Amino acid sequence: MIEKLAIDGGDPVVTDGIPKGMHGPSVIDEQETNAVTKVLESQNLFRFSDNSEVLKFEQETVELLGVKHSLMVNSGTSAIICALTGGGIGPGDEVIVPGYTFIATAAAVVAVGVVPVIAKIDDSLGLDPTDVERKITLHTKAILPVHMQGVPGRVDQIVDVANQHNLQIFEDCCQCVGGRYRGRFVGTIGNAGAWSLNFYKVISTGEGGLVFTDDYEIYERSAFASDPAMPMWVKDRAEYIQVGDTWMTAPFSRPVLSSQ
Repeated sequence: MIEKLAIDGGDPVVTDGIPKGMHGPSVIDEQETNAVTKVLESQNLFRFSDNSEVLKFEQETVELLGVKHSLMVNSGTSAIICALTGGGIGPGDEVIVPGYTFIATAAAVVAVGVVPVIAKIDDSLGLDPTDVERKITLHTKAILPVHMQGVPGRVDQIVDVANQHNLQIFEDCCQCVGGRYRGRFVGTIGNAGAWSLNFYKVISTGEGGLVFTDDYEIYERSAFASDPAMPMWVKDRAEYIQVGDTWMTAPFSRPVLSSQ
């Protein structure tokens, strides 16, 4: 038993200082530098090559999260945009979002031509399921819960509301990368989840994002939304081809993230 706390002059239990700087970037060292250098030296810089670093990271996250599909993009915002597009959400629809979140949540909804409907939060810092149900209209197609500050929201209750009203759930896990809710990774409970991998996140590649889902059609439409040239690489499912923006990421992202 410690006789005297460190604050009172005793010996500290933890001798290493807290890393300075911002989350993921604060732990960048030679491991990430060497990993990125290796990619440059390989000259394998194409996202769709057989040995692509991006494809490797997607497979790593599939295995980690226990999902069937993973798509790496260039930001958390674009991850949400691709997920919504993948779910068939579009003009004329409404999506319920929390009043407390980063602006990207509502901006992604607007980007796909949809009306964001703001609901209250509760002491979980996430959506209040009771207020979510109050905000449902004939135009509501999905609920977009946000797991803020690393704290999962009231997922079970939100799932109950969604099931009662036949709504999809797209989880914004941009501030809760790797978080779990009752043993399950957040983002794997709804129809699709989204990560941000930007400067402020616990693992960071400067900018980056991830869409993950068990639904192949959501994944495929998300992929087409992320890259308008996707039909050049996937030619056998033309019914899902659509005009998309370019939300692809760089091959340097995976070695940095995997090192962290």
